[in-house]
Amino acid sequence: MKDIIGRWQRYKRDEDFWNTVFMENHDHPRVVSRFGNDSEKWRNKSAKLLAILQISQGGTQFIFQGQELGLKNFPGDWGIEEYKDVASQNYWNKILERRKKEGGQDDEVDMTDILDNFQKKARDHARIPMQWDSTTNAGFTTGDPWMRVNVDYETWNAKAQIDDQDSVHSFWKKALSVRKNNELLIYGDFEDLSEGHDKVFVFTRTWESMAALVLLNFSEHEETFSLPARILESTMSLVLGNYDEQGVISIAAGSEIRLRPDGPRYVLHIYGIHLTTMQFNVVFIASALIASASLAMSATITGFDGAAALEIRARDSMFALVNAEASTMLAPMARARSLVAALDVRPHLTGKLPEHTF
Repeated sequence: MKDIIGRWQRYKRDEDFWNTVFMENHDHPRVVSRFGNDSEKWRNKSAKLLAILQISQGGTQFIFQGQELGLKNFPGDWGIEEYKDVASQNYWNKILERRKKEGGQDDEVDMTDILDNFQKKARDHARIPMQWDSTTNAGFTTGDPWMRVNVDYETWNAKAQIDDQDSVHSFWKKALSVRKNNELLIYGDFEDLSEGHDKVFVFTRTWESMAALVLLNFSEHEETFSLPARILESTMSLVLGNYDEQGVISIAAGSEIRLRPDGPRYVLHIYGIHLTTMQFNVVFIASALIASASLAMSATITGFDGAAALEIRARDSMFALVNAEASTMLAPMARARSLVAALDVRPHLTGKLPEHTF
């Protein structure tokens, strides 16, 4: 996934190409189920993390209906009769016939592996009725829908989220507002700093005098990531996040960021983004992180000394503000006046980044 995102982001820069950025559409499963963790514990935070990942990419954004609510794939115990997509049905029949021939008998064929695969990747998941409210058929129709409504519609629906400030829907509104007001996220150059790391995705977005560092932890465990040597002392001031905490953080070049599975999430500078499931006002002198982890700190965060490490709880996002004037700039960004730091470390269900994206 990192390679694919990086390739398209660099292609945009090198070939004067404009991207269309999406993580869901009618031909893909729900992103929170495929690349996040749709369990009750992590679903809200994972969906917010993935929102940050998407809005931090350059190009024109496309959000598929239900993605802004964190809708997930339908349950694994649904049978093949619930999959209406002709591609799913044709593949099922093809494998079923092949296995019957290989078995040389008419005994019942084990197709659980195929159903498991459908539950993860089938197109049908994005095609079930939109979950508007908790009424019959999720408010989609008073008739009989062609496809079955997901079982969680009574609690996961648009009406329940619109006025909930902690909902995925509300977070998407904030995230899009941040993107709209920070051109760095739209036009900035992309650089992956985490090649070879299979659990953490760290990249920068730089544009004119602005810079953002995005850090995401796709594991369900604490991860440690060493900041690039070129990142000198910096101060972060959280601007947007999943929690109500406010504070200021100072770190030094070479410091390690410890990403745990239950911390801050979205941090963004006025010019950059830091994604964690936490709300921090952070100023990070030379970068912004976008991820779903959070800083494992108390409600009020005080400054760290130069060698301190940041403990970041996975599944959190933060939006940090970079105050470049308060400290030395990154070498490649000597002329930068404002930098953004975004910390976002969220654990992934598998503990590793997916090998493939869309």
